[in-house]
Amino acid sequence: MKKVRKITVIIFAFMMTLAMLIPVNAAGNKTIYIADSGDDSADGSETTPVQTLDAAYKLLGKDGGTICAAGAVTISGEAGRSLCEAADSYGPVTLTAKKDAVVTVTGAGLWLPTDTVIENIKFHFTYKDFNSYFVANCNKLVIGKGVEITKSDDAYGWPIIYGSGFYSFKYVKAGMKSDVTVKSGIFEEVYGGGGANGWGDHIDDVPGTSTVRILGGTVNTLYGGGNGTVGGTDPVVSYGDIFLEVSGGTVNHIVGNGKSANAPVKGNISVKVTGGSVTDIKVLSFNDDGETAVDGTTTVAGYEKYIGLASGFDKTETLTPSADTGDGALAVLFVSVTVLAAGIAVKRKIRV
Repeated sequence: MKKVRKITVIIFAFMMTLAMLIPVNAAGNKTIYIADSGDDSADGSETTPVQTLDAAYKLLGKDGGTICAAGAVTISGEAGRSLCEAADSYGPVTLTAKKDAVVTVTGAGLWLPTDTVIENIKFHFTYKDFNSYFVANCNKLVIGKGVEITKSDDAYGWPIIYGSGFYSFKYVKAGMKSDVTVKSGIFEEVYGGGGANGWGDHIDDVPGTSTVRILGGTVNTLYGGGNGTVGGTDPVVSYGDIFLEVSGGTVNHIVGNGKSANAPVKGNISVKVTGGSVTDIKVLSFNDDGETAVDGTTTVAGYEKYIGLASGFDKTETLTPSADTGDGALAVLFVSVTVLAAGIAVKRKIRV
C-alpha cells in the first residue's frame, strides 16, 4: 500500500509540473480551414475550406477557435474591418497555417475583431502604397512563435502593428486597453497606441493602459504611444499609462511616447529592458524647448548596458540580472521544484 501511495504522489507531482509547461489557449477547440480554392458556403473543414477570413470568423462565432490556412490564402483590401462592427459576435481566435501554406497580403492589412494569437504561419506582403498593418483595436494580440514574414522587392515596407485603432472607425470602446506581445516576425513599427488620417471623428485613442512586450522577432521602432494624425489636426491620444517591456529579439529604437506631438500621452511611461539587441531608448521631444507631449512621468529600467542607451527620461533605474524575476522559464522551474519538493515531503509522511 505504501508503495502505491508513493507512486501516486510522484505521478501527481509530475502531472502538475507538466500542466504548468503547457500553454493555455483561451480560444475554442473548433478549427476552420481557409484557402483561395475554398468556398464561403462550405463548412470550413480541411477538405472543404472557406475562402475568406470573414466566413471563417462567422463559422467560429462567439466560442472562437482556430483559423488555419490549408493552402495559398490571399488577403486583399482591408480584411476583417467589417467584422469589427459586430465584435461581440466573435470569441478569441488563433490564426495559424499548415506547414506549406503561405498567406499573401496584397491589401492594406488586417483588422482584428477579437483577442488573437498568430503563430506558426508564413506571411508575404506585396502592398505598394504604404506599409500593411495589423490593427488590434485594443483586443489582445500575441504574435507567437513561428511567424515568418517576407515581402516583395517593390512592397512599401515591413508591416506595422497598432495596439489600438486605425483610421476613423469607431471600434475602440471606452475603457479598453491595448495589449501586444511579439515573439517572432519582422515589423517596421509597433505601436501601443493607434493612428488616424484625420477624416472625421475618430476613436483611435487608447482609453486605458497600453502594454507592449517584445520577447523575440525584429522591430525597427517600438512606440508606446500612437502614430499621430495624417492630414488633420485632431490628435491621437494615449490616455492611460504605458508599459513597454523588451526581453529578447532585436529592437532598433525604443520610443516611450508617440511618433509626433500630435500623438500625446496623458499618463506615465515605464520602459523596462532586460534582454535583446537594442540601439537606443528615448523619449522624443518635438520642438526646440524639449517638449515631449507627455503629461506624466517617464521612467526607464534595465541592465546597465541598456541604461547607457537611454535619453530623455525623467528617471532611470539600473537593474541587475539576479534581481530580475521576469523570466517565465525560471518561474516555471521554481514552481516545478516546489511541487516536486511537496511530493517528496508527502512521501516521507507516508513512510511514517
